[in-house]
Amino acid sequence: AICFVFYFTVPFFIFILLSIIVMLGGFALAFVKSGGRSLPVVLKNFLFFSFAPKIYLWKKKGGLPPKIIEKAPLPKEEKEAPVPTIAGKSRLKNLSTQIETKNK
Repeated sequence: AICFVFYFTVPFFIFILLSIIVMLGGFALAFVKSGGRSLPVVLKNFLFFSFAPKIYLWKKKGGLPPKIIEKAPLPKEEKEAPVPTIAGKSRLKNLSTQIETKNK
């Protein structure tokens, strides 16, 4: 229909150029996919995103105020710290000593 209007309103050379552009646009709308979605869906999403408001405000819902529960402090028990003991040589150290001093 658009090409029909162009045929009667514009010179023939411009009609040919505009008709080719319209046909390519129709072909793209019919067969081109972007990201697994058809071109009309992509264009629709683009337009909705472009004209939709972009300000998002968080509003707290009116509800009951949270309960504050205070816990009584627990008495601290003093524990005796364990006395560190001096350990003998470790088994790994003994084994390395035996390997180093072994007679060949």
